[in-house]
Amino acid sequence: PLLLLHGDQDETVPVERAHELKSWKPTAELVVLPGVTHNFGGAHPWPETELPAETRQAAELTVEFLRRVLNVA
Repeated sequence: PLLLLHGDQDETVPVERAHELKSWKPTAELVVLPGVTHNFGGAHPWPETELPAETRQAAELTVEFLRRVLNVA
């Protein structure tokens, strides 16, 4: 199983690359996140104690995907 997460506002890697990866592995799940940049709203170093909303969204989608493919509650 493969999950592809990509922001539609990625300024480093065009969203077309995510679609290209999906075409190479049609069974992959592609989620294009609207308004999300390359770093999922974060920066390095991250000075805050809370993750950016975009990062939390990516993490939640990843956990949901892993639970589904691993059949874990």
